[in-house]
Amino acid sequence: MRFLYLFAKRFIAGEDLDAAIERAKQLRRKHLRLTIDILGEDVENIIDARHAVVEYQKLIDRIKKENLDATISLKLTHLGLSLNEHICKINLLKILDYAEREKVSIEIDMESSQYTTSTIKLYTQITKKYPTTMITIQSYLKRSKKDILSILKKRPSIRLVKGAYQESHLIAFENKKDVDQNYEELMYLLLTKAKHTHIATHDETLIRKALRFIQKNHIPEEQYEFAFLLGIKKSLQIKLARDGYSVRIYLPYGEEWLPYVLRRIRERKENLFFVLRNIFSQ
Repeated sequence: MRFLYLFAKRFIAGEDLDAAIERAKQLRRKHLRLTIDILGEDVENIIDARHAVVEYQKLIDRIKKENLDATISLKLTHLGLSLNEHICKINLLKILDYAEREKVSIEIDMESSQYTTSTIKLYTQITKKYPTTMITIQSYLKRSKKDILSILKKRPSIRLVKGAYQESHLIAFENKKDVDQNYEELMYLLLTKAKHTHIATHDETLIRKALRFIQKNHIPEEQYEFAFLLGIKKSLQIKLARDGYSVRIYLPYGEEWLPYVLRRIRERKENLFFVLRNIFSQ
């Protein structure tokens, strides 16, 4: 496990709030925006879900105290969605109310496909009262265009990602070319129709296409941002920021880092090579 944590440090800000805030300050000095996430998912009981609410409230307090330009991101199974949708909604509303008072925006992560319908349902229920809330859509799911079209009338804010969970070929594109093609199509749709779009990809080809589309169609800068996971394509992050584009870093922290890190390993083969090099150098 120690070698995995050495690898994990590339992708997480630490195991506690103080470490995350320190890393956040470092990134803000580089003029990068932040989305901070407390790692955790699939809680096993109501007590753990309530504990997650308290931890998010502490995070919101620190964001305000440190005057950080940061949103927070959360997984609904961290708030109890895998236990009971009603419990999850109660916990989500507690965080949304607290965040609204402190003027901190919330982003909702998308998890495995078994939760997609419930996540979109909860988003549509809360977005009228909390219009700055963002939802995540995954381009590898075949249903995603339909999902976007179903919520466009609400002028949504959407973080567009490729997706990193293992899914059946019946519901998800298996071929990278198909995932990328769907991402490109959804990206253009969101840039023209959504209230705000996070172009959340490290794929430089897609980023170049986004830049050309933005310039050609005169998309206002307040309608989009480029979003990166912590630890990936650092030089590209800095270049885009220096070129005047809004760049946001997804900054996760916490003790429950293993599932997140394993998804990073599955995503990119070079991440696996990094782990193997560290194993054999022990």
